[in-house]
Amino acid sequence: MAPQASDIADKLDHLKNVQAIDPARQKAARPRRIPPAILFLAGGLTGGAGVALAFLLAAPGLPMVTPGAATDDAAATPAPLVGGSRTDTAADAPAQANAAAPDGRVRPAAPATTGAGFSAPPLATASIPAPTLQAAGFSASGFVVARRKATVSAQITGQIVRIEVEEGERVAAGDVIARLDAQAADAEVARMTAELAAARADRAAADSQIDEAERALARTQALIERAFATEALLIERRTRLARLRAESRQADARVQATKAGLATARVRRDQHIIRAPFAGVVVEKNAQPGEIISPVSAGGGFTRTGICTLIDMASLELEVDVNESFIARVRPGQQVRAELNAYPDTPIAGRVVAKLATADRNKATVRTRIAILDEDENILPEMAVTVFFPATRDDTPG
Repeated sequence: MAPQASDIADKLDHLKNVQAIDPARQKAARPRRIPPAILFLAGGLTGGAGVALAFLLAAPGLPMVTPGAATDDAAATPAPLVGGSRTDTAADAPAQANAAAPDGRVRPAAPATTGAGFSAPPLATASIPAPTLQAAGFSASGFVVARRKATVSAQITGQIVRIEVEEGERVAAGDVIARLDAQAADAEVARMTAELAAARADRAAADSQIDEAERALARTQALIERAFATEALLIERRTRLARLRAESRQADARVQATKAGLATARVRRDQHIIRAPFAGVVVEKNAQPGEIISPVSAGGGFTRTGICTLIDMASLELEVDVNESFIARVRPGQQVRAELNAYPDTPIAGRVVAKLATADRNKATVRTRIAILDEDENILPEMAVTVFFPATRDDTPG
């Protein structure tokens, strides 16, 4: 059964009285936005229901709200706080935007007006500086590596008779690391020494024969002047002197060749004494006395190719893998801070040396070399390390 028009009018009067008496209810009874579908249904209803809905929408004192129309809720909604003070309402946002100063400080805006002609007094605003955006630093992990690291070996194949060092010992450049069996080398040096002595003796004999031949030639020339000697004898004396001089030059050449052979024999003998190529610390001992060592891997597992591993502790540096997304913020000479995983409470100052000219496709990283500025005996090769790259001025977004 359709409601009567008189009943609807009584309900409207009662609603107006309640809104006038109770502001809270008046706020709660504010009109809601009517969807277009409901308006369409209201036009399609007939009879008492259609009349009641149309009367309700057109009742005096109740503003009709259609899609797209603005209400007074924005004006009645409390404004948000900025820096401890309340700013203008949403309706005055364009005025606030026009009042913003170039230096980033908030300026007081003009008084806002709300519905029903009410003018709100100007609200106090706080003058605060614009926030400064700073890019955060990043970190990368890696290890301590030595730029000078060598496996000390021999230049010749030989049997080890003595090793002069142990792991952890410090050696200077030229110190003896090990000795090989040098009996054959000593014998070669002795043989070449004897040959040199023989060559020198041959040269001395040739020189003495030259002196005798020169005196004989002089006597023959004197006899020729007196007609006591023939021309044939003079030619024979001259020929013998020339032959002796040639033999003397040959003896001298043999002396020089023997000297070179002796020097080679001595070098080979010295190769049986293995010395440290640079100052450092022995970190690994790879051979024992009695084993055969060779510069090539001949003999399979029965032949050693190295005696010990030597590291120059002054050449230690850090190698870290920097993610590709941060590599543009790494520059040579950049100051960084490192922490060893073994000593996290001891920071180490460092400086970027270089970025390798290739990336790791599997890890999407670029290897970066970092010099250690703080020398510390606790820094050992192959230690894990974390390097912190601080934010720089260039990293700050504009």
